[in-house]
Amino acid sequence: RQHWRPRTCRICLEVVLPTFHTEETSLPIPEAMRPAPRVTYESPCGDGGRLIRPCKCKGSQKYVHEECLAAWRKQDPLQKRNYFECPTCRYQYKLARLSWASYISSTTSQIGLTLVIFLSAIFVLGFVADPIINLYVDPISTITTAGGPAGAIFFEEPTWAEHFLKGMASLGLLGFAKFLLTLSPWQWFNIRNSGVMVGRGGTGRERVQGISWVAVVIGIATVLWALWKGVRAWSRRVLENCGESVQDVPLADDDDDDD
Repeated sequence: RQHWRPRTCRICLEVVLPTFHTEETSLPIPEAMRPAPRVTYESPCGDGGRLIRPCKCKGSQKYVHEECLAAWRKQDPLQKRNYFECPTCRYQYKLARLSWASYISSTTSQIGLTLVIFLSAIFVLGFVADPIINLYVDPISTITTAGGPAGAIFFEEPTWAEHFLKGMASLGLLGFAKFLLTLSPWQWFNIRNSGVMVGRGGTGRERVQGISWVAVVIGIATVLWALWKGVRAWSRRVLENCGESVQDVPLADDDDDDD
């Protein structure tokens, strides 16, 4: 009968006993005919995880916990070589990214995610666009009446095209406000005198016509750039935290651990 010996993590020196996973079956199969159980060496999650062989080291340096190896690889960021290869045997680790991580790292996927967030924001803001547009077109009345002139931008039931138009206008105005916060007082004064921020009052659709679409375009560009940077930063953070794992390297002398 095969005997599986304990294995030791070369970093934390924990001795890990084998775990046997037998397939559950409802059929009355004799024990001699049942398939051999699957054997793994693993500690509880948070205490090391699975025990793997990441390189060609032998003896007491063979095995290491996945979590111990991940922590050790990131301990000294200046040692880039140790992140990709074993410092003892110089074997280059086989890095396996999670299946969804390859999509996150794709530029096409990041652009798609940015556009999805952008369109979702336009859709949501379409429901609350009236106070935002009123604040731009007639700020005094909006502040004094807590919301602006009575009535919506469109008196009749707006179409979906008008809904997205309002959402895009309000998002652009919010982005333009963010853009103004990045300017110096002198630059802000020049833009104010250029007529870009001028809006004409009115009611109904005249309020939409009073919007400076130059300001909306600048605001949309500001929002898209901010979303793009945010998606890129999020993708990079996710990939750094859990995007890569070291693959196990089974070799012929692994059988020496069992009799």
